[in-house]
Amino acid sequence: MGELYSFLRPILCAARNKVTNCDLPKDLVVPAPWDIVRANLENAKAVYIVGVPEDAERIKSILARRYRVGPAGKGTWLAIRKDAEKLREWLKDLKNSAGKDFRPPFEIEIVPVEEADIIGTVARIPFVLTDNKTFFPLVGALWAEPTSSGGIAETVLQVLRSGVSYLAAQASLRAKVESEESP
Repeated sequence: MGELYSFLRPILCAARNKVTNCDLPKDLVVPAPWDIVRANLENAKAVYIVGVPEDAERIKSILARRYRVGPAGKGTWLAIRKDAEKLREWLKDLKNSAGKDFRPPFEIEIVPVEEADIIGTVARIPFVLTDNKTFFPLVGALWAEPTSSGGIAETVLQVLRSGVSYLAAQASLRAKVESEESP
């Protein structure tokens, strides 16, 4: 995607009559080493994980550590129902290992979403949102971070954050209603 944008950027600038002083960002995404992704997962107050990235085991180990020792915050993981069931088993084991009287400093919520609706469509594209960063997995341990050098890129990232927060709340509410309706 970055290479395609690098190719198209001069064309887009020319189309806007801004060949010399083009205000379009030079890059749409930049590489994000795992250390940066990990540091954000370890320290953010709010963590949203959407879908199941290839290296989900590393993410689960970070969330498990935060669940046990902090720092405080909340992690919400949206995944299609079949993946969410596996994540719920993992969370159940984590809670059982901590003991029933344990009060975790970092709350983890697994939110199952239906494949057929808009939330399910979003959940098929894995990404991680933290307090102020967005990361998309590429291959294996390679991640990318969208640049947010103001303008449209910043607006798109803010809409993504707001949208995921809203979708998580809606999916969580739906799961709560469904669990109350079932005998």
